[in-house]
Amino acid sequence: MIGLAFSILNTMLMAVFERTREIGMLMAIGMRRSKVFLLITLETFFLSLSGALIGLAIGFAWVLHLSRRGLDLSRFHDVMRELGVDSVIFPTLSPEMPYLILGIVMLTALFAALYPALKALALSPIEAIRK
Repeated sequence: MIGLAFSILNTMLMAVFERTREIGMLMAIGMRRSKVFLLITLETFFLSLSGALIGLAIGFAWVLHLSRRGLDLSRFHDVMRELGVDSVIFPTLSPEMPYLILGIVMLTALFAALYPALKALALSPIEAIRK
């Protein structure tokens, strides 16, 4: 989740810095700062939601595949035996797990988007248009 937070933070900061003139222009023609904040957070929300759904679909397919075939860890047989675990693992996925993962990812993304959104709010419209 820390990696996700820094990735979102970097992506959204770059989006704000690349669109400094556009954000400044929007603020200069009367767009309220709350709407600019909402613009940045909604963009983060939709980017994170699409990424999370794609990741969940790939992860679900992978777990489904491994639950049938099994994950062969016979290479680590000695360690597995010490842990009391079979050398072939068949993973399962509880029904509530995707919702929990989606919720955690979305909360992490929205918290990471706060700093770039606040940076966008700190822009002075005149100075932003000059850049």
